[in-house]
Amino acid sequence: MRHVEPIRRPTASLARVPLLASALSLVLVSWPPGTAHAVELSRGIQDLNISYEECLARAHQAFIAEGYRANPSRGEGFVAGFKDNLGSYINCTGIQTKRMSVIVMVASEGVVDTSLAGSERVRLMQRMSGTAPPTPVPPQASTPPPTTGVTWYTKAKADSPDGQRLSFSCPPLGSDGFQSIWGTDVYTFDSGICMAGVHVGVITRERGGVVSIEMRPGQSSYASTLRNGVSSQGYGAYNKSFAVLSSSAYRAPAGGAAEPGKVSREAGQDAACNGFTGSWSTDFGPVQITVQGSRASGTYPDYKGTIDATVMGNVLEGRWIQPDRRGVLRWTLSADGSRFSGTWGNESGIGGGTWGGVCARR
Repeated sequence: MRHVEPIRRPTASLARVPLLASALSLVLVSWPPGTAHAVELSRGIQDLNISYEECLARAHQAFIAEGYRANPSRGEGFVAGFKDNLGSYINCTGIQTKRMSVIVMVASEGVVDTSLAGSERVRLMQRMSGTAPPTPVPPQASTPPPTTGVTWYTKAKADSPDGQRLSFSCPPLGSDGFQSIWGTDVYTFDSGICMAGVHVGVITRERGGVVSIEMRPGQSSYASTLRNGVSSQGYGAYNKSFAVLSSSAYRAPAGGAAEPGKVSREAGQDAACNGFTGSWSTDFGPVQITVQGSRASGTYPDYKGTIDATVMGNVLEGRWIQPDRRGVLRWTLSADGSRFSGTWGNESGIGGGTWGGVCARR
C-alpha cells in the first residue's frame, strides 16, 4: 500500500486535477445546506491487482464496514459515503487490465483536525487492500441457549435484527442432504447454518455441534471458497447476512468440533516460526514457507499447490499455483509473528476470499 499525502503522484497528475476537484465537491454536498465548513482533507493513492468491478465492490463494502450510511452513492468509477462529520470518496482508475489505481479522499468538516481525516483514510485504504484488522465482536451480556430441532436445512430468518446472536445445535449429518451456502465467513441469510459452521471449522459433519451466528446487514458481494471439504458459492448483492462467530484461524480438529477459544492442533502455541518461514495451519490446510532474502517459496500439499512470493516487511505478496488453476495472494504477519491474515484471488479476477493461518508447533 502506498500513501501519497499531500503530494500527488507525478504521473497523470494533470488528468486527476478535475477528478479530485469533483471528489471534493461530492463529499461537501453531503453536509446540510447553510453549514459553515472548516474542512481538512486527507488523500492517498494505492495500486491494487484487482479488476474494476472488484474495486467498486470493495469500495462499497469498505464504507459499509466503517459505518457509513447504508447506501453509499455510487457513480462512474467511484463510490462516496458520509457519516458524522466525514465525507469520503474512493475512485477506481484502470492502469492496465486487472490493475487499479485507487484514490481515497476523506474530508472532515467542522473540526480542524488532520488526524481525524487521516486515520479514516488509512482505515478505508486497509479495507481496500484487505489488510484491515478484524472488526471486534461486541460483547453481549448473555448468549441464548442453542435452538433445538435444527436440521442441515435450517436457515436464518430475514427479519432477524442486525447484531442479534443465535445458537443452533446441529445434529450429525445423515443422508438427508443439506442447504447450500453462499459466502465466506459472512454468508447470505438463506445459507445453511450447519454447513456454514463446517465451512468455518467450528463443527464437523460427522459429529455436528453448536454453531453460533450474528446477524449482519447485506453485502455487495459474497466470495466463494473451499474450506474443510466444503465449497461455498459466490453471489452478488444480497439484503441480509449472518457471520459465524469464529476467527478464520480457528478450525475444528479431525476428531470433532474445536473447543471455544482454542486453536486447532494447538497452532500458535509455542510457535516455531521465524517471520513467514515455518509451518502454518491455514484455511487451505498445512502450508510450509521458506524465505531467502526477499523471496518466499512454499507448498500446501492438500491442494498440490506451490507459492512464489516476495516479502517486504510484514507483508508477503505473490502467486499461488495449483495443477488446474492459479492466482494471487497477499498475507500480513501479526506483530507477534504467530499468525497471518490475508486474501487470495483467481488469475481470472473472478472469485477470491480470505486466507489466514497460525504458526504450527513442531
